[in-house]
Amino acid sequence: MNNQFGRRAADTKRGPRAAGVITTRPLQRVEMDHFLCDVHLVCEKTGFRLGRPWLTLAVDHYSGMVLGYYVSFAPPSSASVLAALRHAILPKTKFTSTNVL
Repeated sequence: MNNQFGRRAADTKRGPRAAGVITTRPLQRVEMDHFLCDVHLVCEKTGFRLGRPWLTLAVDHYSGMVLGYYVSFAPPSSASVLAALRHAILPKTKFTSTNVL
């Protein structure tokens, strides 16, 4: 499209698309994502720089709630996805309000 019709005509012809996937209830769709953390971890005892960890998250699309996570120095892989899913599925009885810092 050339400039003779202006921006309004271009926006009308190629306007914004639909919102994408629409979910209507929790756990209808779980999305996985990987992030390279902006943190450099250092060993307390030796002072050796360990590196930047990767964070893998399983997020419920409907509520935005984090269902499970996995932190590792290894780059994203199927193993990190499975570990995050395992954390999301298994019971979380280990961390209760009485034994958290």
